[in-house]
Amino acid sequence: MSEWINTEALVKYYSKNRALDMVTLRLNATSVSLVGPNGAGKSTLMSILEGLTHYSGDVQVLGMSPDTDSVKICKKIGFAPERPSFYQAASPRDIFKRVHDLKGVEFSEINRITERFGFSQLIKRSIYTLSLGEQQILTIITALLWAEEGVILDEPNANLDIWRQSEFMEILQEELKSRGLKFLISTHLIDKTIPHTEHVILLDKGKVLYSGPTSELQSLYEKNRYYIWCTDTREITKYLDTQEIRLEELNGKLVKIESHLSIGNILDLIPVERQKSILKVERTPIEEIIRGYIENKGVV
Repeated sequence: MSEWINTEALVKYYSKNRALDMVTLRLNATSVSLVGPNGAGKSTLMSILEGLTHYSGDVQVLGMSPDTDSVKICKKIGFAPERPSFYQAASPRDIFKRVHDLKGVEFSEINRITERFGFSQLIKRSIYTLSLGEQQILTIITALLWAEEGVILDEPNANLDIWRQSEFMEILQEELKSRGLKFLISTHLIDKTIPHTEHVILLDKGKVLYSGPTSELQSLYEKNRYYIWCTDTREITKYLDTQEIRLEELNGKLVKIESHLSIGNILDLIPVERQKSILKVERTPIEEIIRGYIENKGVV
């Protein structure tokens, strides 16, 4: 699989502050998450890939330089910034008509995707009457309709109501895959995005702490650490108080366990009649994995 985004010794300064510090990436995965704390350099990297920010080093998107070939890149890649930017007096229908005229996208496809995102009832309204979240969805739909080979999305669900975020991400993932588009998503909603991508880039203070398969990152910090949700921790912890298991009761309904044992062997220690109190068991949450990686600067 050919690489669609390459950077080599990428550096970007703002005044005397180095926002990106010798960033080298080789991305051939179809789906990529870009994560990191505030000030990590995520937005700067996205802006460079869009051809909006000058830089030092080498950057290639689909084999082209954003510095000199940004127009060519924009013909193939759909970009969706975190902050929507439209002519406010226009309507979504005007935007979609423009996409039809410039890209030849059929109106039937425009109607299908707006219906898919629950946006059909909004297309005749002036953009200034739309909420920030609705404008965000308009940005995403436009990027999907425009894209020929891939999309680059900066915090695509940042402005959405919390109860819409999960549903929106599921629809977005389905549309990206069905259209055969490569995608890079910068996000703070780690648990809703990373599990759906093959590759993770972790930035902190302008440096790449990790760039590799999602599964490999998850395995680094799981180390047989589990979380058990139950109706009453007293129902199960007395059976798990052994030398092979380290217990930490986080509250009356949640227990953190570290052990070399598998979860199956751990549960075998609990009588069947007591296992009924267990509501859910999961490995280390992805947010904790990311936090641990940042705190340890990638040292496992």
